[in-house]
Amino acid sequence: MDELDATFFGKRIDKFGLIIAKDVITLEPVSYHFITTESIKEYKRLRLSIETQGFTIKAITIDGKRGLFSLFADIPIQMCHFHQQAILTRYLTKNPKLQASIDLKRISSYLGKVSANVFLYYLHLGIKDMQHFSK
Repeated sequence: MDELDATFFGKRIDKFGLIIAKDVITLEPVSYHFITTESIKEYKRLRLSIETQGFTIKAITIDGKRGLFSLFADIPIQMCHFHQQAILTRYLTKNPKLQASIDLKRISSYLGKVSANVFLYYLHLGIKDMQHFSK
């Protein structure tokens, strides 16, 4: 299983980044290179490097960047819980006012803390409660 990510250092003019694939079992880097922008092209290049070395990507964790899901459509993908939470916070805000948003924020706080089935159960209960109030 590999974890793929890009990170940047420096400010606007001096900005440079690193894109890296890490083996989650050994915690060792499998492949990396320096970049100026995070793009699908760079992830394609990283994937080619991994596979050229003879590694088989069995699953990956990604940050949700558009295009990555299609680039890795043939591999099981998990989106990073931190990035999922960040996306939800962006849409729900840190202090939601609407009851539905408050409920979704509460339910989303369980993301990564409970099993997928338990999370789906909480989500289902929350949706049923929301439907009850909307009638």
